[in-house]
Amino acid sequence: MLKRIADNESGITYTLEAIIGILLIIGTIIYMTGNMPYTAQKTGEHSKVQLMNIGRDSLDLTFITPIYETCPNCNNFNVAREYLLCIEGNPPCINNTFIQPNQIINFTVYYKDGTPVNKNLTLQVTNLGTGNPFENMTKIYNIANWSWLNSPQNLSEFSVQANDFSGGVSNIVTVKVGWYFLDSKNGNYGPDNTKVNGTVDFPNGTGAPDLNIFLNGALKDDGTLCNSNQPTTTDPTGNFSFDWPSSNDFTVGGLYYIVATDSTGHSSNRHMIIYTEKNNGELSVYDQHPPLPSGLNEETTIWETSSAYMHTDLNINIDWFNVNNVQYVSNSNYSITNLGNGNFEFTAYLAGDYYIYVKQGAQNCNGEGPAKTNGVLIHVLPLVPATGKNQDHCVNATELNTYMLRYMPAYVNYNMYLIGPTGNKFTDCPDFKTGEVINGYPTAEAVAVSKLAHIVYPRTGVDNIVEYRMVLWYK
Repeated sequence: MLKRIADNESGITYTLEAIIGILLIIGTIIYMTGNMPYTAQKTGEHSKVQLMNIGRDSLDLTFITPIYETCPNCNNFNVAREYLLCIEGNPPCINNTFIQPNQIINFTVYYKDGTPVNKNLTLQVTNLGTGNPFENMTKIYNIANWSWLNSPQNLSEFSVQANDFSGGVSNIVTVKVGWYFLDSKNGNYGPDNTKVNGTVDFPNGTGAPDLNIFLNGALKDDGTLCNSNQPTTTDPTGNFSFDWPSSNDFTVGGLYYIVATDSTGHSSNRHMIIYTEKNNGELSVYDQHPPLPSGLNEETTIWETSSAYMHTDLNINIDWFNVNNVQYVSNSNYSITNLGNGNFEFTAYLAGDYYIYVKQGAQNCNGEGPAKTNGVLIHVLPLVPATGKNQDHCVNATELNTYMLRYMPAYVNYNMYLIGPTGNKFTDCPDFKTGEVINGYPTAEAVAVSKLAHIVYPRTGVDNIVEYRMVLWYK
């Protein structure tokens, strides 16, 4: 019996093969499981690396996400227009340009959400600041081009808008037409400040020498000019300076024009200034809320739906304000609010250039003029649809958190911080005012990852490099 067992080696062979096979299987399992990351490993360097990878992936995913996913209100504009009119191209739009006579300029019109207009509209034009009604220029079906001929009435500064004649209009763009570009401070010119300074440039931006400077005015309410005077010429660099004429023809307070002309009759654009009579006041404008800085500031830039703030030392009524040579009355395009202590808030709902001064009474060529202050110029830029990725915009903190939690592993929690250039929390984004998103309290093993972004938010003027910083930990 024992001999028969000893002579039969097949059983031993089978047993050894089985043992070796089992050992191989066990070894393979041990090797594979030893090199696999734990689903929710809580401690150790590996867990920190895992958390950092999750954080970086989350930031990368968030940055390339379209803005409408996390900022549903970015394109909800409370503006007084149905269309967006652009000069030479796509949004964001050029809102102000200078061209020469006979030079072709291209206009493009969109719906205010940025989609192309699929119907005929009419481009209309008027002289900036004169109060003249808009007149029809040409039809526009998404795109149109136009040029101003070389004639005296065309060498001016024009306001252009699109109109569907069913209550829908676009923002207003400014086109300055001339063989040369003339600019000066609006100025509080009068008996106590008679020096007028300015520059005249060629279209390439270099100074235009030896041009005759003419002072025309005052501008009557019917649009005609009272008088003309040639006080000076431009110097070799295109600069000019002259004292306000002392003759009675130029002591009437009101709107005046400066224009430059060369020996061939080619002229610059007509540039508006204000002359005020003795014992009148100053008007300043700023893009910040009172208390306002001291000193005269005559020009500022804001966005639609935002406000500029004006100050005068005169005791005036709101209806004394003259906006683009029209006496102020309540309307849907802009509003003026008396804040007290000589401060007034100007809120714009329609983009364009607004030339404002204080005026009382009708303009004529004799006797006391109506201008009580200098003029100020408020450039109002159009809000354009938010396009592109989250990394380019101020986002909504609540919507951003909802979006990120949708893709965050269930075993991970995080907080998010928006860090500004000073190293402190960035709180200038209207829907991210706290500069942070808090979902809990980090543990001792928490890790931090960050990513830089250049964000822009036109409504509040945000244009900053910021850091998105995430702190992550296991639940």
